[in-house]
Amino acid sequence: MVNYLAIVSDMIGLAQYYEEGKRDTMDYNYQIHNADININESFNTISIFFVLTGSVTLYDKAYLGSYHKHEFFLIQPYSAPKLLINSGKVIALNINKLSFNRFSLFNWDNLELDQSKIDNFIKKELLDTIISIYEKDYFNADISIIRLINFIRLGNYYREHNLEASNPLINNVLIYINEHYKENLTLATIAEKFYVNSSYLSRVFSETMNISLIKYIRKVKIYRLAVEILSSNNHKDIWKSYGYKSYSTYLKNFQRVFSISPEAFIDNHKGTTAKNIGFPSELYSYLKNLAKHFSNN
Repeated sequence: MVNYLAIVSDMIGLAQYYEEGKRDTMDYNYQIHNADININESFNTISIFFVLTGSVTLYDKAYLGSYHKHEFFLIQPYSAPKLLINSGKVIALNINKLSFNRFSLFNWDNLELDQSKIDNFIKKELLDTIISIYEKDYFNADISIIRLINFIRLGNYYREHNLEASNPLINNVLIYINEHYKENLTLATIAEKFYVNSSYLSRVFSETMNISLIKYIRKVKIYRLAVEILSSNNHKDIWKSYGYKSYSTYLKNFQRVFSISPEAFIDNHKGTTAKNIGFPSELYSYLKNLAKHFSNN
C-alpha cells in the first residue's frame, strides 16, 4: 500500500518551492521515434524507452534483448555505446543525471509499495510527462517527472553506485573520448594528455569500465560513424574524418564491431535511419487512454 502522507508532504513542499520562485530548471526532453536505428551513448543522461507499437532490439556488438509493445527499459549514464533497432514507435524520455539526483525525495524511501505495480506507475508517470509537455503544462510535467524518478528508484532500475566511474581520471578520460572521437585516439596519446603511465591507465580503465580502453574507443568511433554513413548520400570517404590512416584499418575496425562490412551494414539498415516523428492528435488521445489504463491496473 502506498504511503500517501509521505507523497502529499513532498508534493506540498514542491508546490511551495514553485510559488516562492525558487524552482531549479529541470533538464529533460523526449522524442518519439518511428522505424529507426538509434545510436545511444550518454555520460550525463538517464534515458527511459517506452515501446508504443511494434518492438525494439538492443545490441552492444552482440544481441542484448528485445522489448515489445508497452514494455520499457533504461539506458544509464556511462553505459557502453548501444545500437537500437526499432520496428514500431518508441518514446525516448531523457533526464539529465543532475536533475535525476536532485529531485529524489527522501520520504519515498519509506513507501509501502506493491512491487508488482511499480512498473505500471513508471509507465503512467512517463506518459503523463509527455502529455503535460504537449499541453504546455510544465508544472505538472515536472511533478510527473519527479514521481517517475522516484518510482524508478523504488523499482531498483537506477543503480547509482554504477552510474559513473569511481576514479576521477576515468571520468575525465570518458569525457575526452566523447569530445574527440574523430581524432586518432590511442592509449599512448590519452595517457600523455592526462600525465599518467600508459600501463596504469590501461589497467585502471579496464578495472573500472569492464572493457579495455582500446575496445571502448573503437566502439565509440564506429557507432558514431555508423550513424553518419546511414544519413549520408556519399558515405565512401567518411572514414577519413575519423582518424583512420587507411581504409583497411577502418574496415577491420568496422567488422570487429558489427561483424559485417560497411557496405553490407548500409544495405541492411539504410532505409531505417532515425526520424523523430511528430505528435498528431490521435497519438495524444492514445497516450491519454493508455495512461488511464496504467493508473487503473
